Amino acid sequence: MKKLFLLFLLSLNIFALEKLNINDSSLSDDSQALLESISNYAIKVGNGSFCKTYIFIDPMCPYSQKYIQQITKNKKAQEVNSYYIFLYKLPKFNSNKLLQHIYQSSNPVETLKKVMIKHQDVNLDEVVIDADIQTKINSIASVASSLKITVRPYVMAFQKGSKYCTVSSGPAPCLEENDF
Repeated sequence: MKKLFLLFLLSLNIFALEKLNINDSSLSDDSQALLESISNYAIKVGNGSFCKTYIFIDPMCPYSQKYIQQITKNKKAQEVNSYYIFLYKLPKFNSNKLLQHIYQSSNPVETLKKVMIKHQDVNLDEVVIDADIQTKINSIASVASSLKITVRPYVMAFQKGSKYCTVSSGPAPCLEENDF
C-alpha cells in the first residue's frame, strides 16, 4: 500500500517524467556526484529517504512557481521524499538579485514561499550582491550546464535502491533557455 501511495505521489508532477538508467548515455556517469557536490547550496524541503529529488528553478518562472507550490503544500510527500531546490536563472528573466535575496535570507524556504507562492513584492534595489552567494549561484549554474539543463523547473529524482533516475523531459512552453 505504501509503495502504491508513493507511486501516486510521484505521478502527480505537472511535467512529464521519464525513467532513465543512471548509466544511460543521456546522463553523465557522475550526474549524482555533481548534484551531491552542490547539495549544501540547496534549499531543502522534506526529510524523507525514499526519493532524493533535485530541482532546478527560476523563482520568476510561473511553471517553477506552480511546481514549488505543489511541493510545499504536500506534507505527505515531504515525509517520504527530500527535495533539494537549486535557484538557477533563465536568461530571459533578470532574476539574479532575486536569487541573491532568497539565498541571503535567514530562512530561504520561507522566503522562497513568500516570493514564489504568495507573490510578495521584494525591493530588489536594496539587495546587495554578496560575493560568496554569487559563487554559490555560479557553482549551481556550472553543474546545471554540465548536466545540460535548459528548462525550469528541471527535476532529477533518485529513488533509494534503484539504478534508475527519473528526470523531467521536454520543455513546457517558454521555459527553454532562450534569451528573447
